[in-house]
Amino acid sequence: MSIAIEIIVIDLQAARGTTSHFNMAGPIDRTAFITMGVAIAAIWLSMASMTYALMRQQVQPISWAWALRFGLLASVVGAAGGGIMLRQTPEQKQNPELKQFGSHTVGAPDGGPGLPIANWSEDHGDLRVAHFLGLHGVQIIPLIGLWLLGKKRLSELRRTRLVWLASGTYVACFALLAWQALRGQALLQPDRKTLVAASLLVFVAGVTSWLELSPRTFLALRTWAEVLEVRS
Repeated sequence: MSIAIEIIVIDLQAARGTTSHFNMAGPIDRTAFITMGVAIAAIWLSMASMTYALMRQQVQPISWAWALRFGLLASVVGAAGGGIMLRQTPEQKQNPELKQFGSHTVGAPDGGPGLPIANWSEDHGDLRVAHFLGLHGVQIIPLIGLWLLGKKRLSELRRTRLVWLASGTYVACFALLAWQALRGQALLQPDRKTLVAASLLVFVAGVTSWLELSPRTFLALRTWAEVLEVRS
């Protein structure tokens, strides 16, 4: 019901030829934006409640259970991240006639040149990138868990560890994209700090995945650990 309300408000505002998000230009616009906010809050609370219930529920196999849990949790975090867009920009604070409350673009007003299809800002930070990734964790992480279920050569313990690894990497990507946007950088114009952080993330995720998926490496590490245990 809450999703339906949000979609209806967006469509009505589009039919009026105006924006739905952050629009405080007139009484109708303010009412529409506040109504959307209440609907989004209700959706977020329901998602958080489902995540809590799933954390307590016994689901088998355990790797699939964690894929569902982390998928929902990522979406809860991603949805909450959308709240950052509700901060007032310096220009909005200085304007006595408040016509817009919040912005998804960092470093410029909303509505500039955007990338094809997604319309994310080409020249400035855009908080919608991280928001989009976080929201879709509920689909992507369970898909990874489902794919791992088809790998019969993997034990359930290893599948579970890989789900944890994939989920941690996913949340780290969300944090990296949010950090990039908050510093006013467009998605396709990362600076040196962003590139270094992204490279470290790829390196750590790649090495840990290789260690987990390589039987010989896994056996060698286990043997090494057993030798250390005996000598100690």
